[in-house]
Amino acid sequence: MTVRDKLVPEPIFNILNLGQIDVDALEKDYNWSVIKCTDWDVRNRIVREIKPAEGILAIKSEDNDGKNIYVMSKITKDELQSKLEDEFGKDKLKQMGSIYKMNNYEMVPYRIVQLLLNSMNKKSLFMETNAEGHFFMVLDKIHTKDVPEPLYGQLLVMMIEAVAPPECMTSFGSVMIKYSLRTLNNTLRDAVHFDPKKWKYAVYRFDETGIHTGMPFSDGNMFIYKAVYNEKAHLDLLNWGSSKDEKKLNQSRSVKVYEILERLKKRYGKYLGDFSFAKCEGESLKDDTKKIYHDRLIGHFQNREVRIFNCTGPENKELVDEFVKAAESTYQFKVKRATGPGIAGYNVPIIFDEDYYKEKGIPDPHNKPTVGITQFAVIDTIKEIMGDFGTNYKSYQTRLNNYEEKKKEWCSDKVNKGKKYPKSPPSPVIIPEVEAIFEQLFIKEDLESDMVSFYHWAAENYPGDWTFARPIKHKEKGKKRKVLDGFACLTIKNDGRIVDKGFFSPADPFGPSPLTSLDWEKISYAVINPAGDINLVTQTDASTITDGLSIKRMIEANNNKVAEYEEKTKDWTEEQKEADRKNRPQRAEGIATWETKLKYMGGCIGVGYYRLSPDRWIYYVGAQDNPNQAITNASTVYLIESVNGSDIFFDDLFPMMAVPFVKHNQNTVIPFPIKYLTEWYKKEHPEWRD
Repeated sequence: MTVRDKLVPEPIFNILNLGQIDVDALEKDYNWSVIKCTDWDVRNRIVREIKPAEGILAIKSEDNDGKNIYVMSKITKDELQSKLEDEFGKDKLKQMGSIYKMNNYEMVPYRIVQLLLNSMNKKSLFMETNAEGHFFMVLDKIHTKDVPEPLYGQLLVMMIEAVAPPECMTSFGSVMIKYSLRTLNNTLRDAVHFDPKKWKYAVYRFDETGIHTGMPFSDGNMFIYKAVYNEKAHLDLLNWGSSKDEKKLNQSRSVKVYEILERLKKRYGKYLGDFSFAKCEGESLKDDTKKIYHDRLIGHFQNREVRIFNCTGPENKELVDEFVKAAESTYQFKVKRATGPGIAGYNVPIIFDEDYYKEKGIPDPHNKPTVGITQFAVIDTIKEIMGDFGTNYKSYQTRLNNYEEKKKEWCSDKVNKGKKYPKSPPSPVIIPEVEAIFEQLFIKEDLESDMVSFYHWAAENYPGDWTFARPIKHKEKGKKRKVLDGFACLTIKNDGRIVDKGFFSPADPFGPSPLTSLDWEKISYAVINPAGDINLVTQTDASTITDGLSIKRMIEANNNKVAEYEEKTKDWTEEQKEADRKNRPQRAEGIATWETKLKYMGGCIGVGYYRLSPDRWIYYVGAQDNPNQAITNASTVYLIESVNGSDIFFDDLFPMMAVPFVKHNQNTVIPFPIKYLTEWYKKEHPEWRD
């Protein structure tokens, strides 16, 4: 294998290391009850209608736990029953369910933690009428332009949920923290039975007792939420932005999760013992290959003709022409404006998105067989590209003009005669979306030629035959789970040739025997090495999380040092300040090193893995860049298992994930041959969606 720079980070997973839970003390200070319901409708009614009366601190229902509702309260089981009888009537309550004291078997760690979270209601948001389900925290208030003044738009909220960790990761702790970001109206819409067909806006008021609906417009403490079904909300996992903007840091998801758990520790720590997020010493692959593949991509296409043609009507002709011109001038590609595809060569049809064809009831080009090597581009993306390109190009021209003027002035000085100007010109404008299109064309060309050439397979020294396989599933209308059709596989020879591409039913007697016996319902993908060892990979529910609170505290400490220095030097001259520049404290001091980032951002950068046992590993794939200021998303944790005593050989495959051409300039969570396999199956079955 090629030389790899291995480091030892501390991946941080969203799994809690709890001390011994003091169940006796919890039972002494609080009452724990179970409402056992007779059916789902009854359970849902209790969840909706039980009031957060004095003494009832939190309730939790679990979809995977029959019809039980778990209650944490300051009142006894009998008092709780009396309150429910007052609410529903004694006879009705008998029909609806029974109440009993929670037993030790039911007081599992994740359930206790969730109830404790739900009970922290002073600064949290609840479902419409109770503290059931999840802990919420308001992160941001966004003004929506079409909402009448002085009313406001949405609130972004964080949802924190405690669940049992995957079986393979119970060695790290007994509770996993799941967290997600959403708009409050999306969270509450079902609970308040909001009908967007009747009302454009829903009116909510939030106070310490929960969420109230139907409030009069004269009420001062309220918000207006626009009902939008396809609304997306996102904040970075960690973003420490500029020194003048603390908002991004404070609203980073990992900072909020840590702050909430700090509050939980402060309030209930005596019952839970000391706890923290799980850490483990794993191995990480630091391998920035972006420039290698960028140069390989540009060199491959500079002398090859690519046909781009507009399938969205004459109204977009001018826009497409501008796009073609920008691609030509930026990359010197031979881009040909065409009216249709060529039977051979590269084709880039500009089309509408899938929703457009669904709404119009006309055939979607995505679902039709293609000729040549084809990569679709969507017209809405082209519009965004050209908007950004125009702005970036103007900025580049300004910087270039300034550079040329300063260079001319410097060179005209007699002192500099014969010397080389010491500064470099500004980097030219790039169009990442164009590079992504050409990367996909390169991958599809490899498949057409049955040869892995984008990745230099032979040079990476993979001897023998390597087989990659993945399940093929489809989604049926009205069903959440995808239906398994079978599995697809291909083999790559030691010289990079792709052979034996095929699709098989799960138990095909004529299929590859090691693969037909696998449980493809659960497997994400499988790999067979030349020795015949099989490694299976499964996606877990666990993910990584940055230690946002530690980063925040480091930055706050650095900011204090900066403020003290500025106070100390406020009367200094510019010359004095310049002479003392090396002593000026920096906001990112102590953070920007690779070692520090591995400590506090481990599991979210690079490719890392940890050996649970000889036949079980876990791995994560984070950002490829060495992040300076932001990490957008958490990384999913995957489980690797060997079959029938085989060896784990996955360390040989990690370089196949540190490639920037499957997802542009990002690592890929699966070895890139799985991408080749997926693209081959799509070519054979255009109507299929992954």
